[in-house]
Amino acid sequence: FFIKPQQYQSVSRVTNESGIPSNLLQFFHSFGYDCCKRSNLHLLNGPTAVFAAGNLVHLLNLNSREHKFIRSCSGGGIGSIAIHPSGKYFAVAEKGKKPHILVYEFPSMKLYRVLQGGTERAYSFVDFSPKGDLLASVGSAPDYMLTVWDWCKEKIMLRSKAFSQEVYRVTFSPEQEGQLTSSGTTHIRFWKMAFTFTGLKLKGELGRFGKTSLSDIEGYIQLPDGKVLSGCEWGNMLLWDGGLIKVEICKKNLKPCHVGSIQQLVIDEGELITIGLDGYVRVWELEAIDTADTTDDSDKFEVEPMNELKVGTDVQLTRMVKAAEDEDTEEGSSIWYAQDAGGGIWKLDLSFSHTTKPPAKLHSFTSGPIAGLASSPSSHLVATTGDTFVRIHDYLTRDILCEFKSPSVHSRGTALIWPNKVVDPKGTTIIGGFSDGILRVLTLRQVDGANELILNQVIEIIQVMKPHSSTITSLAFDNTGEILATGSTDKTVFFFSVDAGGYSPIGFVSIPGEVTGMEWSPPGFPDTTLLVSCSNGKVIEITAPSHTDTSHSFKLSDVAMKYFTFQSIKSRLRRDEERERKEVEKKKRRRQREKELQRRKDRGEKWREEISPEDAASFLEEDPEDVDEEEEELFIPPHPNSVLQASYLLPGRFMASMDGYDAGYLYECVFKDEDQDEEVSSEPTRAIPVKAPPDSSDVPISRISFTTDRRKLVAGFLDGMIRVYPLEGDPELPFDLDMMGAHWDMNMHDNDTGSITNIVESYDGAYLFSGGSDGNIFGYHSLAHEEIVKSMEGKRAKLPTPKKQKRIVGEMSVDDINDPQAYSIEDAKLKAEHDKMIRDAEGKKMAERRRVGKLRRTFLELLEKNNDLPEDVRLKKAVRLC
Repeated sequence: FFIKPQQYQSVSRVTNESGIPSNLLQFFHSFGYDCCKRSNLHLLNGPTAVFAAGNLVHLLNLNSREHKFIRSCSGGGIGSIAIHPSGKYFAVAEKGKKPHILVYEFPSMKLYRVLQGGTERAYSFVDFSPKGDLLASVGSAPDYMLTVWDWCKEKIMLRSKAFSQEVYRVTFSPEQEGQLTSSGTTHIRFWKMAFTFTGLKLKGELGRFGKTSLSDIEGYIQLPDGKVLSGCEWGNMLLWDGGLIKVEICKKNLKPCHVGSIQQLVIDEGELITIGLDGYVRVWELEAIDTADTTDDSDKFEVEPMNELKVGTDVQLTRMVKAAEDEDTEEGSSIWYAQDAGGGIWKLDLSFSHTTKPPAKLHSFTSGPIAGLASSPSSHLVATTGDTFVRIHDYLTRDILCEFKSPSVHSRGTALIWPNKVVDPKGTTIIGGFSDGILRVLTLRQVDGANELILNQVIEIIQVMKPHSSTITSLAFDNTGEILATGSTDKTVFFFSVDAGGYSPIGFVSIPGEVTGMEWSPPGFPDTTLLVSCSNGKVIEITAPSHTDTSHSFKLSDVAMKYFTFQSIKSRLRRDEERERKEVEKKKRRRQREKELQRRKDRGEKWREEISPEDAASFLEEDPEDVDEEEEELFIPPHPNSVLQASYLLPGRFMASMDGYDAGYLYECVFKDEDQDEEVSSEPTRAIPVKAPPDSSDVPISRISFTTDRRKLVAGFLDGMIRVYPLEGDPELPFDLDMMGAHWDMNMHDNDTGSITNIVESYDGAYLFSGGSDGNIFGYHSLAHEEIVKSMEGKRAKLPTPKKQKRIVGEMSVDDINDPQAYSIEDAKLKAEHDKMIRDAEGKKMAERRRVGKLRRTFLELLEKNNDLPEDVRLKKAVRLC
């Protein structure tokens, strides 16, 4: 029988009765690969590669390049995947609250079985038995539960706690029925399914390292005679027998079998194959390994591999899977597909003959977090970085057009920006910041291909500078396109002027913290300023510098700066929320007593019994559950948490998303005067919860982005969730936190490792892209604003009005008024009207400034187009603007 998949697939969520369409964003493709995830490459017939991609299972036919996707059930992410020995089924073990294991049939993709109750929070590994009748799973923290399933009957057979620390994998013995092995952080454990007088039990024996140093164990293999051979962190092999290390195996002259950890050991056609993070595949004589023993001269056994293959430079092999014999008839049964943590999937020929083909890299991906993501201002292209490559994707064909590789492995891409048409009218320039402080200016260029009718894209470097001594974390152009700012972990911000010849340094300023993000003031602000957020809880506003004398040093000394040091108010917010919750509960209980009193009165009239007013009042006031509990003392972290992102609201006013203890809120903050000491802490003027009480969450917003038309605010969360707030009203008016009401959201990236690092929109607004720390890049079709408005029509009156939070700096509101200087009702009313008038005037001024700014940019574009015309038809300038 098959199960309807609809009830086991997570979907998007929208605010109740908001009318927001469920297809506001529609996923259309995954461009990345979490190549650093353990055992994240599996093979079905086709050959079809299967791997986890955030909250998706990605099925990629390696020949036809056809892509298929399955959404997770819980929305918590994918923990592990296993392929049935027959190749007809595959199991998807999920993450989340009490996650499921879902077994799908292949190639129909029908949901076949659902296993429930195996762990509390996430599965870290699953494996089918050699016969395919059993399934073993192991959970992650907090329970680390090992479970053996009769998966076809959806029943748990045996279970036991695997270990007290992280367990990487668990597998059945290929030869010894009823035996399993598990390994992980500083341990390996040998399991037997044994019959006792109380029934079938799962007994585990912990491996003892003895004189050998403790090691995390990633890879191991059960030998035919019952011994277990494992790798270790320093690259040697350990032969286990009876729970003890029999011998440590190395190469001649005590050289390690691999440089670095051995990730996988496989027995194939009577030979032992090992792979490691050094990028080598080595083949060993199995019999020599199985019978290895120590000698009087050494406690290690030395042996040389029979064959070895170096896959490539900077390759880190973590897993290999063998292709079925009928899938590569020309090459026989020696074809393997390998997961490269350095960013790719490889096809390997391990025949080791004179006709052996060299390793072929089938797909190239970013290794590790997506640190930079930028879209072209004029074409359907998106650029990505996070490792030593900058890759250009065509998201219509879903292909990589070209890539640039930095010359050093220590120069990894950490920031990326694609200048708009104001800076580069042709849209061919891309600027990347790297981990070694280098700034590279790249350009896309077309060259003739082998076919004269085909033009190939290449990416070339046209300018390189090193403005910083450590990682560049942020890049930003001002609105005029005349200044480029770069921020770094070396606690400096460098400014460059943009001219026809490239980028010329203006100078740098030192700031009191490592830069986490930067944003220029929007059009309409009276001054051009740069808002810089830092990892130590500080936000700095820097006035745009002018050209000064830098003949002796690039350090700028005459740049005006304002400082804001965040002081936590979260403890007070949570206390107020708890008081509000108790008050709501108290009122609810009183309404219940009022109903009970009325019921008693009605019954008393029936039996001619009266309830006195005193008894009625006493009954209503008596609340046995209303107990005064001692409130916790307010807590302020000793050190401010990191500011993940700060964005302008009004001149001198900004919103900030905080990490750590202060996560879960968006804070509105105000700069004080310029003379304020940078070390003086200031409280936010107010805060709104990311999730409304009582569902307040401690998950911070890691990235905030407005669409080009400012009709949507897109927020990416630290747990991989993406959220969209449709914004009503005039987009030319300033943004206010109260606009963040009804919303659409969906879990996309991995909930543990998939913090959203970047959100970008295509130049035409039709597509949206998110990049995460899990190495995944997801593309979405973005619903047009007109369609959203149409869907919400008729339901506008039911839109929940965002609640104004009582988060004003100072004493919290109480029942009595203690301040003799407090405003009277009339004075408060007059002040509110005056403040509203000031805000409205400021909004109108900003709207007018934006309009003038647009006209100025349009005029500059017309001037540029005029200059490109032949001189005989070019209009002459009657007036020159300064």
